[in-house]
Amino acid sequence: MLVHEWTLVTFGKVLSLLTISILLISVLFSVIVYLAKGDLASDITVTLPDYEPVDWQSGLAGHIEFPIPEGLELNIDMETFAATSFDASLPTLKEVHASGDLQVGTKVWDWYLWSISRNDYGGPKATMTLRALGQYCEIWVQDDLRFPFNETYNDPRNNYPLNFTITDEMCQYLAEVFDNIIYPTLTMYFGVPLDREGNRSRLINSSYPTAPENWWWIPAPGHGQRVIVKVLNYRDENYYNPAYPYYVAGFYSSSYTITYYDRNMVHLDCWQWWRRLGPAGKQWFSDRPDLAVSEDRANLYEATLAHEYQHLIHRDYNRNNPTWINEGCSDYAEMLCGWSHTIWGHVNAFLATPDNSLTVWNDQGSINNLADYGAAALFIVYLSDHYGGAELIRSIVTSGIPGIPGINAALQRFGYNVTFDDVFRDWRIANLIHSDTPGEGKYNYKSIDLGKPPARPIKTYCVHGLPVPPTKGTDFGNTITELGYDTDVSKIREYGTDYIVLRGWPEMGLITFDGEDGKNAIVTVIEAYVEKKGEIKYVVSDIELSKPVLTGAQRTFTLEPNYVILAISYTGAAGWSDYTFAVEVVPTLKATVVVNSNSLNLKSGGNWVTAYIELPKGYDVSNINVSTILVNFTIPVDFSAPSTMGDFDRDGTPDLMVKFNRAEIASFIFNNINIEDKSTITTLRILAT
Repeated sequence: MLVHEWTLVTFGKVLSLLTISILLISVLFSVIVYLAKGDLASDITVTLPDYEPVDWQSGLAGHIEFPIPEGLELNIDMETFAATSFDASLPTLKEVHASGDLQVGTKVWDWYLWSISRNDYGGPKATMTLRALGQYCEIWVQDDLRFPFNETYNDPRNNYPLNFTITDEMCQYLAEVFDNIIYPTLTMYFGVPLDREGNRSRLINSSYPTAPENWWWIPAPGHGQRVIVKVLNYRDENYYNPAYPYYVAGFYSSSYTITYYDRNMVHLDCWQWWRRLGPAGKQWFSDRPDLAVSEDRANLYEATLAHEYQHLIHRDYNRNNPTWINEGCSDYAEMLCGWSHTIWGHVNAFLATPDNSLTVWNDQGSINNLADYGAAALFIVYLSDHYGGAELIRSIVTSGIPGIPGINAALQRFGYNVTFDDVFRDWRIANLIHSDTPGEGKYNYKSIDLGKPPARPIKTYCVHGLPVPPTKGTDFGNTITELGYDTDVSKIREYGTDYIVLRGWPEMGLITFDGEDGKNAIVTVIEAYVEKKGEIKYVVSDIELSKPVLTGAQRTFTLEPNYVILAISYTGAAGWSDYTFAVEVVPTLKATVVVNSNSLNLKSGGNWVTAYIELPKGYDVSNINVSTILVNFTIPVDFSAPSTMGDFDRDGTPDLMVKFNRAEIASFIFNNINIEDKSTITTLRILAT
């Protein structure tokens, strides 16, 4: 291996060439003591988990209930409804439909609330009351929010009613947030949902018995954009088991929205609004100054409402979009509305397991579902940051083209000469180094900072020393989630990434990589140089491999980087995949190289940079394979120019003249090296075999 180093001093735009010598909120739950006491337990405390919100699709949600009307016996509904007390001063829904609007305080019997509570002790908790009315939303709250109880058992949470108390002030606040922040922001980014006024409800247009006037139909004549926000004590695993650490904070159901109610609708859980609604420090109960919104739960329900409302919009425009795009847009919706802190649990779950596939939902099982959200969120943020912002994201959603083809179509529509795979390649490097250089910012984010808390470092595997025997990706063991669960998965799926850090090389190493047959592996090489002040400069380059063509493709590194990272991914429909890499010790030979110019001026009209390579005595330059000569592993010899043997310096030792494309060298420097106003010393290397 022939090695030569080429040092440049940079002055602004002129590069002087000197003569040279050779990266739902998933914090681990902690046990706390709730102090939100009510009259039933004025001097009692109960130790419970600090419930973590999770998606209903996650295995962490446990058993969930999504009833549908078909197949349910409704003959008892009339009796239940007849026993319900309604305020006679308020108009019936029939009168509301005739007059055209609702009044705060209206109480209705709701089919969904009845269906999930029909077997509750003491009878169904089937009514709800309109507690706030906005321009674009109606906040309805289930009237009985208690947890399970019977003759012999009372859920301990019922002794702390403030934990499920929803005040009028809270509802009015949420209505104003929806009208002023969520609705205008998300309709701008993702599109305006369809108008739904309730007149196509299957619950009405069905063969069910004729219903009393305050039935489940909640019409909105002339207000098709108004969203029903239904607040309830949701029936998940946590509802029945107070020790269960996870709960569903909210959900959107297309069946309930489109089919059964014909109203735009989102559901929210009722747990601890005093601690999870509003900014940190907000106090909802004036007589309880000890109860305030906490830093770690601030704005949770506003963000959940934004998240679920994006799903509603997305369903109207692109119903077949894969889950990862839809969920990525919903996490991004939380950020757009100003609550970026609410998605860090998802982001950190992904950074802990970056081998989790971007495009295959639950590829590592539902126990790592939070990482699916984090990957999707970061990718949508990255797309928006670098490729057109709101207009591009809206185009992806509203085009109706699902999946990767929809992203490619949007990129093409906005004039970007890149594909999804190109963006993925850069995105996975941004997750690792999150640096503006090299790449003029493409390896970083604009909207978030992965380089400081609350972001955690991305997961890497470190291999120290030389040689490195043949090592498989599966040799690093199973992926462990941020919450400590073993996924029982050691391979990677398409669009997941393993990061391998190679350190401690006392001499040069030759890296050999083999991917699986017939699959497209992308291996990106990141060289990291640690500066005196602790700053890291990176050089990024690719090896694109397809084993049938390039089996045993090799990459050689010098000792200069403090470490080297391999970012290994598969694209396309690779399925579960493994890979093998190894590092051999490579003997090196230092050569002398003289360049014919002491400056590289970007404004110069010259075509080439000419170098003369001379080997130590006893070695013949004619044995150098010219096709292997590279500047910084990237820029090859320009074969359109002559390469000749001679004795340029007339010292009696033969040398080899080669030429490099001047524009390619200049482009490499500006794309990979931080050029400052003051002089900067840069070392380029020439290697060959």
